[in-house]
Amino acid sequence: MIFQSHKVFNEILYLPACRLTGYILAVGGRWRKRASAGDALTAGSSNLRFSVVDLTPGDGHAAGFTVGKVNTDLDMWFRPRDWSLPRVGARYSVGAGPHTLAHHMQDAYADITLGASLGTTEVRYRAETLNPTSAYIDASYKQTIVLKLAAHSLLTLSGTAYTSFSNPLPGATTPFSSFYITLGGEGPGASQSSFSIRKDQPWLEYDRSEHFQLAYANPSDHDITVNLSLEGTVHASPVPEPTTYAMLGAGLALLGLTVRRRQHRHAA
Repeated sequence: MIFQSHKVFNEILYLPACRLTGYILAVGGRWRKRASAGDALTAGSSNLRFSVVDLTPGDGHAAGFTVGKVNTDLDMWFRPRDWSLPRVGARYSVGAGPHTLAHHMQDAYADITLGASLGTTEVRYRAETLNPTSAYIDASYKQTIVLKLAAHSLLTLSGTAYTSFSNPLPGATTPFSSFYITLGGEGPGASQSSFSIRKDQPWLEYDRSEHFQLAYANPSDHDITVNLSLEGTVHASPVPEPTTYAMLGAGLALLGLTVRRRQHRHAA
């Protein structure tokens, strides 16, 4: 029985733990030598264009639309994994651009940029080093544009949405980014059209750009209010670095060694 227990700990716990520790330390060292920059994660939109079509050109009423109030909610926080440390960030609202909100914690940066033209938006996270601060990073914006659509008018808008993720150190960050745009009327039963693009495949490099087109019709005899909403989000969660897993492997190896010594004493 003692021989069998010794064999179990030797083959299942002690030796595999030692090999795992050495492998993680070696791979971790190669990763750090291979690259000098960290993650970059973005989402946003550009080239937003409006056009209008007269649904009843012979009725004597001109088709058209006007831009009303523009409001943009900005939200950005760096939350350290060590909950005893204070979080860094801000939450507030502005109108249209240009405007930039930017914060950083050690070597991790995030910024939200609103361009001078409507619909030009971007949210971005980046790390200047391979091992930025151990923090959860959330940055997002929601821009709402109120439009007044004339009677018998069809409003169309088009633009480009994009998300990207570059990560020279695979497995260092769990990333998520998305862009969502909605064009819809007010009140119950109002219709809407929407488009979304997102990145949610962990640790894979990603670069995607898509053209979108939305439309909203007002067949009634009076002007109506239409809301255009653009939302961008990035989120980055730190993943324990190789040395953390190496410490775990070393602990398992030490546990196996302790059990072996106890078995030798009992056998003696």
